[in-house]
This record gives sequence, C-alpha cells and structure tokens, in this order.
Amino acid sequence: MWLPSILSPALLLLQRGGPDTCTSFPSWTVKDFNSTTSDTVGSGGAASFTLINNLSGAVDNLRCSLQVNYRCIITGTPSDKNLTVNVAVRAGALTLLLEETVDCPGRTTPLHVIGNGDLELDCTWDENIGGKVSCGLLEEVNVIQGDAVELAPDPWHG
Repeated sequence: MWLPSILSPALLLLQRGGPDTCTSFPSWTVKDFNSTTSDTVGSGGAASFTLINNLSGAVDNLRCSLQVNYRCIITGTPSDKNLTVNVAVRAGALTLLLEETVDCPGRTTPLHVIGNGDLELDCTWDENIGGKVSCGLLEEVNVIQGDAVELAPDPWHG
C-alpha cells in the first residue's frame, strides 16, 4: 500500500500541468553561444544560443540581430511568450538579463522573475580595422538563477 503514497505527489504535479512557477523559480542554462559582429562602430551582427529552462525542461534555440554591434532583445521565446531576454555582448563578456512575468492566483499584478548573468566570452578579432569579431562562451555550460522581484507601482499609471 505504499505505492499510492509515492505516486500522489507525481500525480498532483501532472494534474497541475508542471512545476508551480509562483513558488518555484527557474534557473536557465545557457550554452552554444556564438556571436559575430564587425568592429566598425554602428555595424550590426548576430548572436545565437541555446536557452534551457531548468524548471520546465523547455529548450529554445534563440537567434537575434545585434544592434549597434552588441545588443538585442528577444521578446517571447518559442516555449514561453512571457520571457524577455536582453543580450549584451562586450569585449570578453556576455550579459544576459532574463525577465519572465507570471500570473499567479490571488495576485492582482503579475509576478516578475528575473535572472541576471555576466558570462565570460572567448573572442577572436580580425587584424584589420573593421574586421570580423567572433565570440563563444569560455565555459561550455552556464546557469543563471531566477528570483522573484516585486516591482514598484508605476506612479503615472496607477
């Protein structure tokens, strides 16, 4: 008769549709990052990487166009329309800011889960001015932890 007591938590988790994002906060694994830009001021580039939500298990292969050489914002991912990923590539470092909004029962405003990470990059530069700059992660796999953040009310919009 011990089998039902073991299965009850698993069945409850399946009935609710997965982990409760209002009390358990995700961490994200970042891997396979690549960026290519030019060292010419104001030129564009591209970045791509794999982002894994360690709470849900969702895996997204993301790509964005870098604006002014180093920045892009991804609003919504294939697995999570409420996740925004801010990407900033600079010499030797990748800064990722992940923000997820979650609607929780009993709350009048969404919960904000934020993860922030500065990850080391290994970059190569062409010798010529205006040449290509290519970067990848120094560590193969990096994890960014998400935490709940209470945002102050907007004084202009109630």
